[in-house]
Amino acid sequence: MKNTYKSSLDKSIYIFGAGGASSWVLSGFKREGIEIEGFLDDNFDKIKNISGIPVYNPYSKQFSETKKRNSLVVFCVMSTLVDEISIKNKLVSYGWKNYFSFDEFAKKIYQETKKIRLGMIDPKILEVKNNIKKIKRVRNILSDDISKKTLDGFLKYVVEMDNSILPKIEPNQYFPKNIPRWNTKLKLIDCGGYNGDTVLDAIDKGYEIEKCLSFEPDPHNFTQLVKTAKKINELIPFPCGVSNKTEILLFKQQKDMGSFLDPNGDIPIQCVSLDDVASSFKPNMIKMDIEGYEEKALFGAINILNEYKPGLAISVYHKPSDIYKIPLFIMSIYGKNCDYYLRRHSRSIADTIFYAKPHK
Repeated sequence: MKNTYKSSLDKSIYIFGAGGASSWVLSGFKREGIEIEGFLDDNFDKIKNISGIPVYNPYSKQFSETKKRNSLVVFCVMSTLVDEISIKNKLVSYGWKNYFSFDEFAKKIYQETKKIRLGMIDPKILEVKNNIKKIKRVRNILSDDISKKTLDGFLKYVVEMDNSILPKIEPNQYFPKNIPRWNTKLKLIDCGGYNGDTVLDAIDKGYEIEKCLSFEPDPHNFTQLVKTAKKINELIPFPCGVSNKTEILLFKQQKDMGSFLDPNGDIPIQCVSLDDVASSFKPNMIKMDIEGYEEKALFGAINILNEYKPGLAISVYHKPSDIYKIPLFIMSIYGKNCDYYLRRHSRSIADTIFYAKPHK
């Protein structure tokens, strides 16, 4: 579907960044009908395409000066480990003059069209505006000012495409330095195991892994997860999705962090409820980043949550309702005997995580 708006941005559009979140980023462009000419990435020789869209060497002579002058580059790398300023300077020096960060691009096309809202989540504004009372309840339960400011900034971004009041990015996803540490010896359930990166990061942060059940349904990612498990005996990989019940569902495999359950998916996968498969595991931490299925997965773990009260690190940025429904559901189980935090760990509002740390 071609974009139909006529503006200064009605040019050939390239996304810079073909890494872990690329297919997830691309889904936002597709949702708004914005056609992408291609991806630009330094790893063009290793990553040939994203969902059928080619990945190019941004510094190749195949791009004429005219082509670069009449094209637009949108920087869509979510990881804060990547130096955006250096990349911008290099791209501009090679003739890519029309450069925008993702937020700059999203805000500009909204200003020009008054209708295209290219957010990192499906921006159903009424979902937010019609649930202000519930959102205020979430704000009232948050345990520190950073959490409250994160929520305020999140909502301002969704409604106004304005990131000006978002607090600084906390780089340590799932293990933030500015909230109390988890139990040093982790019994972890990792939903959205990807390649085992969360477990590796936990070890790097000084945690001991007593045991980890890691669920990853994408076949490509699962292969990488198995490789990690061969190095970490305590890591047990499962080629399954996680939901509210045990059943077969369709899945869109992306071979990156953006794979997701989808009624129009390309492969069937086994999904499980945690209560069905891990009822006796007794976790002290559960992490979920499963592309919009977090709420259902929590419903499928309600017995575990009630009995063991594990610490929680749950993504709340995939759906507009997640920002209030997930915290309120958790609070209905954990109550006041728990501290609640909200942090964002990537650019824009990507990787906004709700943390629950029950009192011991």
